[in-house]
Amino acid sequence: EENKIETDITIKYNNKITDETKILENEQLVQELEEQIWLLEVVASKQSKEVSEITIKDLKDIREVSINSTSINNSVIPKIIGRFKSLKSIKVNGDESSCNLYYPLNTFQTNGNLVRISKEIGKCINLEEVNFSFNNLKYLPKELFRIENITKLNLSSTALKRIDGITSEICNLTNLTHLYLSSTYIDINDVKSLAFLENLQVLDIASNMIVGDIKEVCDNIKVSEK
Repeated sequence: EENKIETDITIKYNNKITDETKILENEQLVQELEEQIWLLEVVASKQSKEVSEITIKDLKDIREVSINSTSINNSVIPKIIGRFKSLKSIKVNGDESSCNLYYPLNTFQTNGNLVRISKEIGKCINLEEVNFSFNNLKYLPKELFRIENITKLNLSSTALKRIDGITSEICNLTNLTHLYLSSTYIDINDVKSLAFLENLQVLDIASNMIVGDIKEVCDNIKVSEK
């Protein structure tokens, strides 16, 4: 499979990790990569290097990760993401497509292939913008919602509702200014719980089956509820 590291890659068993350590030459780092070679390919493209030459320093220097998740089969954001210390923006999203919310939640399917994010993303404390929209997410770590610098979060078309307690977790992102939750099966109670986000300027809750008046909790928010 195109995502997987070929088995003939030679791993040098050097346990010491420094800025100059090459990812594919260290057993621990290969394990942290979780066979998600696409992430190294993104870094290699930005650093104008071969994938085999990518080092810890290269990961530390990357400020943005952006890729269409329709091109990476059954993908995850792996443990090694925690080593991207300068990361400010991560966009791993599918193609915009129509989602029919009249079908049951458990049948939700969109075209993006991202299904899980490692809790190590919580170490990316400089993150400001996160876009995982149009993916079949099954898990989002609590650690993501402890990153105080996040101001923009896009989880539209992700069947967010099937992740227990997710709206309560979002409320921990107190510096959010832009929140996109269209086509996520959320209801009026979920929207009301977002009232604690005092810095929120834009809230997109379009294409959800929300019944009730949300003006009382969104007086100061520009709301889309088409």
